[in-house]
Amino acid sequence: MGNIEVNKKLLPMKAHYFLFNAGTAPVVPFMPTLVRQLGFSTVIVGTIYTVLPIVGMLVKPLFGIIADRFQRQKLLFLLFQILSAVPFFLIMFIPAIPQESTVSFHCHEGASDLRYCPPNGTTIDSCLTDRIVNDPTSNSTLLACQMDCKAEPWMWETICTYWKVEKYCDAHNIPTDNRLRMTGLVPMNHIELLDNCLFFMLKSAELDGNQVPLYCPANTTDFRTSCQVTCNNSDIMEAVTETKIEDSEAKRLYQFWLLFLFLILSWAGMAVVVSVGDAICFDMLGDRPHLYGNQRLWGSIGWGTFSLLAGFLVDHFSNGKASKDYTVVFYMTVIIIGVDILVSSKLKHTQNKTVD
Repeated sequence: MGNIEVNKKLLPMKAHYFLFNAGTAPVVPFMPTLVRQLGFSTVIVGTIYTVLPIVGMLVKPLFGIIADRFQRQKLLFLLFQILSAVPFFLIMFIPAIPQESTVSFHCHEGASDLRYCPPNGTTIDSCLTDRIVNDPTSNSTLLACQMDCKAEPWMWETICTYWKVEKYCDAHNIPTDNRLRMTGLVPMNHIELLDNCLFFMLKSAELDGNQVPLYCPANTTDFRTSCQVTCNNSDIMEAVTETKIEDSEAKRLYQFWLLFLFLILSWAGMAVVVSVGDAICFDMLGDRPHLYGNQRLWGSIGWGTFSLLAGFLVDHFSNGKASKDYTVVFYMTVIIIGVDILVSSKLKHTQNKTVD
């Protein structure tokens, strides 16, 4: 059996493809979802992602010309790796724009529920509702929703008489802002989608340390009010959360321009790294360009491996939180691309001088 021959000169190139793709894989697939979580609509997401490919198309030839003209391929290669990682990492610190999660609370004979109906005739994303309604763990999962509700004065009598919270039988104990704050408990298999509205059938609630039945007799006024909610399920929070700002007003927000700037810089960085990196690779291969696929294959391995790992880690760190926690993907990106920069600096590449 013959010995396997390893070209040590090309190992840093293989490592670059693996590491650069491994570094961008955690953040790039999640970015549209993250932008939505910041409070921007699908229209804004679509607009941004219309511009980004154009940016990539323009910077590739521009910086290719600069690299050839000034004989600085490797320098640009390393600088634009930094430009890819740093803006991505900074996106983590952009605060969300104002949003609210408002539902209707209905207490009536036999059962109580929370209802969410999207405004202005819009519909809830079907993939999202399918995940919520058909959750495979629904038989064993209890959803907890922190509720901050507007309570009319007469409602406190219901709370005192029928919910048996005697504290509120004394008018002096009623909050001055007339806000009812409690935690509603909903079995996940008691969530239904009816006429484009999500219905959460409440099992009970916790109010001031007491388990209350949420019972309202038929001969009393139906207990109805609006509540701000925060539930320990990211899919449900995504479904019921609405931005307070219209799309036409988004361009006035500093969050929008920071996000747009950082994404443009990162996309430009990735485009130049890919373009100049391939040029360096072909220079190093010399008269064996057919081996390019063997080098590039490591990029696919890095992307596939770390995109799966990132998805697992996001789900793990988001468990029980009101929204997805993407912190881990930003740190993965900046650390892995940082290693890539160190490895790429070891490339033994001398750019061939062009003849004018």
